[in-house]
Amino acid sequence: MGIEEWWSDLSGFEQQWLIANNGDAIPDGIVASIVEAGGSVEIVGAEDEADDVPPGSYLTDEDVDWIEEVANAEGDEDLDEEDDDLDEDDEDDDDGVDVALDGGEDADLGFDDEDLDEEE
Repeated sequence: MGIEEWWSDLSGFEQQWLIANNGDAIPDGIVASIVEAGGSVEIVGAEDEADDVPPGSYLTDEDVDWIEEVANAEGDEDLDEEDDDLDEDDEDDDDGVDVALDGGEDADLGFDDEDLDEEE
């Protein structure tokens, strides 16, 4: 069974962990969820010949590639949503600047006029 068939059976936390740690050894709890959902993992033991891979349970290279594609697509969607939000904000602004201060004209801006004089 391919990852696209069992991915949605994992919890959101498990999906996010796999995305954030794509290609790393998988904790036993997530391995159990993957197997329960119909997926499989490759187990690398200390006696295995893999020089660069520490012992543990891993997804296949194909599954790692699939997760990377999903993560990139989600990142693109997030960027698209942020762009839409920015576009909506721009429509409301007359001059492109939106400033709100609590405290009115005499509000403390966190610096003194002296600070400006020193920099000049």
